[in-house]
Amino acid sequence: MVAAYSYGEQTDMCRNHKTFARLERRLREHGRFKPLTVNYGRPRVIRNPQMEEEILNTLAEHPEGSTRGLSRQMGVSKDVGYRVIKKQLLRPYHLQSVQELLPADPNRV
Repeated sequence: MVAAYSYGEQTDMCRNHKTFARLERRLREHGRFKPLTVNYGRPRVIRNPQMEEEILNTLAEHPEGSTRGLSRQMGVSKDVGYRVIKKQLLRPYHLQSVQELLPADPNRV
């Protein structure tokens, strides 16, 4: 904690003792001050032709499904699934039933 005290005397920046404890632990464990930022977050899915083909085949088998459900089923993010669909110039939408014209309705031109 001598380092923390001398640092605090030299500058007015961040005098929290936890900052130095974290730096010391990181230096002992990894031999560096900079944090390791490798493999943080969700693993990236690399789009390849086989994966795109699987997504499109699944979409052809179940066209009534949603892009989120399709992506969840394939194990990719919804954005990846949407990009594959968009790349094939397809538009994800659900049919909506609306009122139909009956024979008793007036003729429309």
